Amino acid sequence: MTDLKKEKLQLKRLKQVFINKQNALNELSTMVVGNNKGLSGYFSALARKNIEPIWFSHIDVYSGGQQIVLKGQASDAKYIPDFVSSLKEEPVFNGINFKLFNAQQSENDALLNFILQTEIVHLEASYEQ
Repeated sequence: MTDLKKEKLQLKRLKQVFINKQNALNELSTMVVGNNKGLSGYFSALARKNIEPIWFSHIDVYSGGQQIVLKGQASDAKYIPDFVSSLKEEPVFNGINFKLFNAQQSENDALLNFILQTEIVHLEASYEQ
C-alpha cells in the first residue's frame, strides 16, 4: 500500500472519529437544556428528603431536569404523598410536577413498587427490581 493510500485511510478514520465525538457532544448538550448547573442538585434534594420507608431503584433526570422518573419501593403507601409534597420545599424542584403515579403491591413481599414521572411516556411495563 502506498503512503498516499495509508494517509487517505488515516484521514478517513480520523474524520469518522471526529464525527462520532461531535455526535456524542451534541447528544450530551441536549441532555442539559435549560440547566447549566448540572444534575447533582436533584440528587442532593432527594437525599435530603430521606424518608426511611421509601427507597429508589431507578432515578432518571433528563431534559435539563424538566423530566424526572423516580422508581422505587415503599414499605407503606402513606409515606409517598408526604415525600412528594416535601420535594416542593426544594428550590431545584420548583416548577416540577409529577403527572403520573403508579403503584402496585409486590407479589413476593409486602412492599409497594411505585413509579413517579413528570410526563407520561411509555416505560417498561414491569416493576421488577
